[in-house]
Amino acid sequence: MRAFILFLLLMPVAIADTVITGADGVPFAAQPTDVLTFTVTPSFFGQPSPAVARTLIRITREGVTIPIDTCTYDQGYTCTAREVLTDRTEDLQYTIETLSADQEVIATETVFVSIDTLGPAITEFLAAPQLSNEENFTLIISAQDYASQTGNTQECGGISRIEVQDNERRLTSVRTAGDCTIEEVIPITLRYAGTHTICAEVYDSFDQSTSECIEVVYDNVPPRIANFGFVDNEGNFYSHVTSTGTRLSPAIRLTDDAPIDTVSADLSAISEVLDDIR
Repeated sequence: MRAFILFLLLMPVAIADTVITGADGVPFAAQPTDVLTFTVTPSFFGQPSPAVARTLIRITREGVTIPIDTCTYDQGYTCTAREVLTDRTEDLQYTIETLSADQEVIATETVFVSIDTLGPAITEFLAAPQLSNEENFTLIISAQDYASQTGNTQECGGISRIEVQDNERRLTSVRTAGDCTIEEVIPITLRYAGTHTICAEVYDSFDQSTSECIEVVYDNVPPRIANFGFVDNEGNFYSHVTSTGTRLSPAIRLTDDAPIDTVSADLSAISEVLDDIR
């Protein structure tokens, strides 16, 4: 009877949790060359010694057993193992088994680790508004992250942050939740008027990144007249004409940070037919 009770006390009943991380600490995702850490928290009847608990957990991949390095107890058991990866290109499947005292399989868990070979992709990047006479703009950024197959957002390392720059000057950095698909609304404030090249760089949890740039115009000053005069049919400027007269057209050259919408002029002092030019 005592032997039967001892067997029950040592028999594991379930695996409470299994987490596999690479050197970057991303759960269930790794790079092609990486070091995986396995953290298994099994449940047992009673409280077997850590040395015994170590023999009751088995981790295998493709038929090869990965040795359990340590098991410790602190209000529960934590068993760890490590595996070195070199130039892996395909996702990995692991089997975690709990064993009885006589090494019979009690429970089995299958865990997958994605090999992340791809960086994220920006699917949408725009500013609202794109042209304004005020310094405040809103950026809308959508992005996706993939592991080894473009378009598959079910497996990824996760998008970790977005860096935003204005003409190579850092504007802001936004931490994200680490999801495979994100949409972020980011307010920015521009310091000076003009055309700005705003670039967003999106990083995944392995620091792989992609970037995209757009232009926004902060225009808080009116257009400037750069040149004004009269030109002939070939575009030559005239400062005076002969007494016989020359056919000329008024020419006004304007500059502005934003596209010029309309231009009007009153040149009736030269001729009554030039009182309203648009």
